[in-house]
Amino acid sequence: MTAELLINMTIPALKIMDATQETTLSFGDNLKDFNAATGAGIKHYACLWDSKEKDLLIKNGCKNFITSPKQIIDILKE
Repeated sequence: MTAELLINMTIPALKIMDATQETTLSFGDNLKDFNAATGAGIKHYACLWDSKEKDLLIKNGCKNFITSPKQIIDILKE
């Protein structure tokens, strides 16, 4: 599945769930996840505990990284 297709699916899904780009977070481990989230206007966190794409994510502008699933809970509490 391409990032463009994911973007085209994400925005209508947000409307169905009565969510907004501003209140939605994305967590993923690869460039496709990052591109889909940012393309849909959603803040993205790259999950690095099993990802082999850190350098690729950095090169493409990703700035939010987490290294443990526990950090997701901490982010959601903010």
